[in-house]
Amino acid sequence: MKKIERFNKNFVIMIIIFSIILSFISLFYENFGNFMRNLYIIPIILIPRISRKIFKNGMSYIVESIYLIFMFLALYLGYFLNIYNIINGYDKFIHTLFGFVTSLYALKILKVNKINNLKFNIIFIISFTLFASSMWEFAEFFSDKLFGNDDQGVVLTGVDDTMIDMIVAFLGSCIFCVGYVYEEKLKKNLLIKRFIKQIN
Repeated sequence: MKKIERFNKNFVIMIIIFSIILSFISLFYENFGNFMRNLYIIPIILIPRISRKIFKNGMSYIVESIYLIFMFLALYLGYFLNIYNIINGYDKFIHTLFGFVTSLYALKILKVNKINNLKFNIIFIISFTLFASSMWEFAEFFSDKLFGNDDQGVVLTGVDDTMIDMIVAFLGSCIFCVGYVYEEKLKKNLLIKRFIKQIN
């Protein structure tokens, strides 16, 4: 666990340093939108650490690792290295992965609160993912309006890009739920149960 904690700490420090460097580069090129976007990633990256300070059962170090790696793939590679526009389908892959990751965190919430009703759990997991997905799209919308970007692809696709992002996140959550039900019904101890055991 100490190795994971150390990895997370170093990863956070690296991301903060990159964010500050990229912010000053954006300012040098008089791109105020990118300057602000680079800076607001810092509090986003610190969410797991803040949750541990505020809540007794905050985000575990393993979940924090997944969160940090996901944010690196989505924000740094996706936005700042422009992978979303370079690799066709990368955006949809990230949003599908988002559905899987948020489902995992939703299941952790259920297990921490000792809720073991399978039907309720499935409804909660999918609802949690749809909520998180809509929050993601809200954030992109407000970022576009504040900084004059087009992260939602409104110019090219209208609402298609936003809706497809939410649909693939939903599909990612459904895939997770199929695996979860399979493990629960057949009393298997595969990927999901092993992971929940680790983070508990």
